[in-house]
Order: sequence, then structure tokens, then C-alpha cells
Amino acid sequence: MKRFNSLRVYVITVLFLLGVLVSVTLSSVAMNYFIGGMDFIQTGTMIDTAELLEEQGKRRGQLMGFYISDDWEQMPAEVQQFLSKPSTPYLLYKDFQKNIVFDGPSLGVFAVMVPGDDGVTRYVSMTLRPEDYTPEEKDKVMVFGPDPFWVIVAFGFGGIALFAMVIWLLIRQITKPMVELSDWAKGLGPESVENSTPDFHYRELNGLAGIIKGSFEQVQQSVQREQEFLRHASHELRTPITVIRANSAVLAKLTTDPNSKQAVVQQRIERAVRTMSDLTETLLWMSRDKGRQANEPVQLDQFIEQIALELDYLKKPGVEVSISVDPITLNLAKTPCRIALSNLIRNAYQHTAEGQVAIVQLGNVITVSNEVSEAGGADLGFGLGLKLCRKLVEQYGWQMQEHSLPDAHRVVLSLIQR
Repeated sequence: MKRFNSLRVYVITVLFLLGVLVSVTLSSVAMNYFIGGMDFIQTGTMIDTAELLEEQGKRRGQLMGFYISDDWEQMPAEVQQFLSKPSTPYLLYKDFQKNIVFDGPSLGVFAVMVPGDDGVTRYVSMTLRPEDYTPEEKDKVMVFGPDPFWVIVAFGFGGIALFAMVIWLLIRQITKPMVELSDWAKGLGPESVENSTPDFHYRELNGLAGIIKGSFEQVQQSVQREQEFLRHASHELRTPITVIRANSAVLAKLTTDPNSKQAVVQQRIERAVRTMSDLTETLLWMSRDKGRQANEPVQLDQFIEQIALELDYLKKPGVEVSISVDPITLNLAKTPCRIALSNLIRNAYQHTAEGQVAIVQLGNVITVSNEVSEAGGADLGFGLGLKLCRKLVEQYGWQMQEHSLPDAHRVVLSLIQR
């Protein structure tokens, strides 16, 4: 079943159909009562005429434009032509002849059978022709005016049109503050949320506006707390990270055998501290939320080689790194670009226990692929690298595709100049 996409269209449609149904019903009732009333008056007049003739002791005659006779064959020829002989007492038999559909009839014939108390059955008939009446008389005889059926139909359509106009004005009056509420909610921001809530004329809409504003304030407070936490955490982590790095350097000097267990542990600590330091700087930079950084020329091939060299300490002994670059200079946001590339390369180094890490740069497209093993990245799998890259890619309009294979993982980063 097809659903309405607009509440306004749905309400208008339902109310309009309801109005049409009511108008058609009332028009039908009006038509039936109008015709029934006219027939009732006509029948009563014809019966009264027959009874009046009966009181005069006559079987046939002409009175007030009615023909009365106890013999149907004595009725006017037009009456016998268009009507059959009445067989039911007091039932009005009638027929109309029309030349134009929307105009009144050109001829109307009526007949009633009236059994008398004297045992004589009299037939009363009447013939109506427009030419038999003056213009003033025609106005009094409704049968010669416009067809009542079409008059009622016209009033019905007029009622529908009026009802539709009222519905349109009503919906417009109701939806106007709703549109204002929608526009206000769309424009709600950190600066405008401090302003007072506008009046939307209806208590329900004002209540909804209060709920929207309250929800926005809660979300804004949550985001502010998150940003403050990231800033504070990043700042506070700098000191212990610096202490750990300094002590790790001291341990490295005190270790004489590079192959000893102590040296292996110290190297793992060193890698973890450097990774933590890089991630802390990344989180701190992203928490500042200063908008997009301005572009500057970046020698991309040298940039990639430099980052790969700086992160070489993360490479495990059984891992082979291949770098293929294409000399090119692009106008890019340098710091975000460095963060994205560093996280991609770091992620590949950390999650490769043995095998090959391939870094291929062709134009503005960088592909970083690494072989994946069950033991890969067990000690340094922070899982933040790709997430941070996705956020930067979305913020700067770049493109990133990830391909996961059973034994390998590949990320393709396209640095689009804006």
C-alpha cells in the first residue's frame, strides 16, 4: 500500500474526500426531497380537484387546468401518448420531454387515478407547455426553469469548491507555524541556541520546539565535554609519555645485549610510547575543531618516504617494506595529510607480523597494503588509525577505500585538491 510522504497532502486529501462524500450525499438527499415534495404537492392538488368534481356530481370536466374523466380514453392525446393508463390509486404518473439537456422540459404530462366515494374512478391529468404561460407565470412554475437536477449539482460543486478553499486556508494557517518551526530547527546552532525560543502560535508546537532545543543543548554539552576531555587528556598524557620515553632511552643505554629479553621489552615499550605520542598529538589536533586547514604545496613522494622512514621503528624483523612513489607536488592541507598517511602506514606496520608492506603512490592516489596474520599487531592494535583517517577524509573531501582479503588488507587514499 502506497503511503503519503507529506502529512499536509494526507490531511488535505482525507478532508477533501470527506467533503466530496458529504456534498454528494446531501445533494442526493436534496434532490430526492425536492422531487418528492413537488410530486406530493402535485398529487394532492390533483386529488383535491377530483374530489371537488365528485362533490359537484360530475364524472368528467376541466378545472384549474386539470382534465378529469372517468374514461381514460377521454384524456388528451399527449397524455395517452406519453403515459400508460394508471393502475395504482393516488400514484402520480409523469413524464417529461426535453430538447436541451441542461434546460427545463419542453413538455410535461401528469396523471393520477382517484377512486371516488360514489364508486366512480376518475382520472386526473395535466399537461404543461412553456408556450402556454407568460414569462411571469413561467417564473412561478418551477418546472420550466433550469433543470433542478443540474441546479443541485451546481450547488454541490460550489459547496465542494468552497469546502476545498476552507481546507486550503485552514491547512495553510496550521502549516505556516510548522514550516517556521522546521526552519528554526534547521538553523539551530551553538550561537543561536542561546537565543529565546520563538512563539509558534500553538501550544503543541511550542512544546515541540522546547524539546528540540533541550535535546540540542544536551548534545552540544555532550560534544563540549568530549572535546574538553580529549584536550585535557591529550595535554595531561604528554608528561607521562615524555617520562616513559626518557626512561626508555635510559634503559636502552643500560642494555648491553640488544638481543636480550630486556632489550626486546625495551623496544616494545619504545614503539608503544611513540605510537601513543603520535595518537595523542592527532587527537589533540582533531579536538581543536578549527575547521579546514589552508592548503600549501606538498611534495607528496618525498612526504611519503619521510613518514615511512620515521615509522620504520614499528616494522618487525620479518617484515619487508617496498615503497614506490611518483614525483608530484599537490596543494594539500599538510598537517591533516601527514596525520592520515602516518596512521595508514602505522596501521600497516603494526598489523603485519611477517610478510610484505607495500606503499605505492601514483599521482594523488596512495595505496597501502599489508599481509595479515593471526599474530599481526597483537601488541599494538589500538584500532584508531583507520577511524582517524575516515574522519579526516570526510572533513577534507578526500576519498578512501578499504579492501579486506583473507590474507591481506589494502587501503586506497585519494587526496583530492580543493
